[in-house]
This record gives sequence, C-alpha cells and structure tokens, in this order.
Amino acid sequence: MSELLVRRGASVVPFSRGILARSLLKLGIDSTRAYDIASHLAEELRADGMSLVTSQHLARVLSERLAILADPDVAARYEKMRLFKRSPRPLVLLLGGSTGSGKSSLATEVGHRLDITRILSTDSVRHVMRAMISDKLLPSIHRSSFEVWRDVQLPAVPGLDPRLVAFLDQVRHVSVAVEAVLERSVQENLSMILEGVHLVPGLFGRFARDPRLQFVHLVVHVQDEDEHRARFTSRGRGAAGRPGRRYLDNFDAIRAIQSYLVQQAGVTATPCVENSNFDAAMSDTLGHVLAGIGDTSPIVLRTTS
Repeated sequence: MSELLVRRGASVVPFSRGILARSLLKLGIDSTRAYDIASHLAEELRADGMSLVTSQHLARVLSERLAILADPDVAARYEKMRLFKRSPRPLVLLLGGSTGSGKSSLATEVGHRLDITRILSTDSVRHVMRAMISDKLLPSIHRSSFEVWRDVQLPAVPGLDPRLVAFLDQVRHVSVAVEAVLERSVQENLSMILEGVHLVPGLFGRFARDPRLQFVHLVVHVQDEDEHRARFTSRGRGAAGRPGRRYLDNFDAIRAIQSYLVQQAGVTATPCVENSNFDAAMSDTLGHVLAGIGDTSPIVLRTTS
C-alpha cells in the first residue's frame, strides 16, 4: 500500500496517525478514540485512491468525519480551533480566582491545548515587584493576598470587610505591573495566559475593548466550601514549601476573596468557571475561550492625516 502524503504549503510530509491523534486529544477525545479516528481517516483516503492530499482538504474531511465518528460538538470545537490558529489577533486569557481554585492547573492545560507557551501568574509579577520595592515603601505586596490584612494597617472603608480592603490595596499596586505585561503582549502580537487572584473583573476593560486582541476574562471558583478546604489539606502533604496549615488558618479570608471575585464577575458579566471537577471545568473554560473566536480578517491600523 502506497504511503499517504500531506502537502503543507510548499512542503510534502508523510501522514502521521500519531500527530493527528495528539491534535485530537486537545479537543477532549480520549487517546484510544483519537488514534482510531486518525486511522479510519487514513484508510478512507487510501480507499478513495488518494496518495497525496493538501492539509486544507485533510482538515475539511476530518471536520466532516468528527461529526459522525465523535459528535457535532467536537466537530464544532475543531473548527473553532482552526479559526483560532489562523486569526491574526493574539489571545489574551485572564483566569482570575482565589487561592486553591485550580486556576494554575487550568491555565497550564489550556496553554497546552491551544499551543500557548506564554503563561504567567500575577504572584510571579508580585514577587518581581517585591525584589524591586522595599517592604517599608510598599508593604502590601510583601504579603500573601489572604494575609495582607493581618500585617498592613489601612484606613477602614465603611461597609467593606477589612480583609478585602487590604486585598484591594494589593490589587491596586499589582495591577499596574499586570497592565504593563498585557501591553507588552499587544505590542508583540503574542498570545498569553495570565492567571492570579489579582485579576479582578472590570479592571482591565481597555484590553477587552482593544480591537487588536481576542480577550477573554474568566473567574475560576470552587463553590463547595468543604471541597475547597480539602485542597489545602492535600497541598500540605505534597509540598513542604506550601504548608497546608497556613492556608487553613486563613481559609475564611480566602473564601471572602473568592466571594468578592464572583460578585464582581456578576456585576461585570464576566463568566465564572466552577472547578470542583477538573475535566468539566476544562471543557467549560475552552468553551468560553472558543466562543468568541471567528474573525480572521486582517487588522487594519488607522492613521490620522
């Protein structure tokens, strides 16, 4: 049986079941099913007498077959993935959420599925700021988001929880550096994922309105209090540098911050992703990301005469 070849632009490469199967894994298809679909597609093309296909034809046939061999939702997600990769606009995805919500794990998995390598946490941004700005000058950035209220004395705000007053003071400072990071992404025209507790809905509206970007802001949360608490118990067992006791001692503050983020999401119509089940949360996150993708027209920069 002759080898099936695929033309991509000016190059011709052998068809690889393994490579195609790996791309299908990113759609949420399990590995066995993904390889079966890739094998079925190759056999079908050979049965039609084809030995050389273009990548565009292969993608079109795969999309049609996914609707039959998997389901229409998977086929639709595949088409959205293709549109995303062809779009000239970089994706900026913000995953906000309190400590222990699972936003870091979601960011890593979304990055893998969308081939985005630039992933940054706002805590990393805060740590850089700590190295540059002394504790005496800006004490709030030298504490964890859920502990800053214990050590930093701030004026009371009527009707607002003191823990949130301190948290929002930290957010105010960190968000300046976060905006610089986002602006750099715009200038370099590169997709990125930024995750962290400091990504309060409504703070980064100018990026949401920027026509050069595909901008998505989500808030990740764990609704069940016992489930949320249990994560810190297991975290304490697995990482000596992040003892669970510290998080459990500040659990009420962590939950207060989460409640605030979810509340602000409601006020600003920012979608929330409930993360008690990782697979469901991953599917929900990808759904939100891909929902707004589809405009692949060139970006026209207007100039004034």
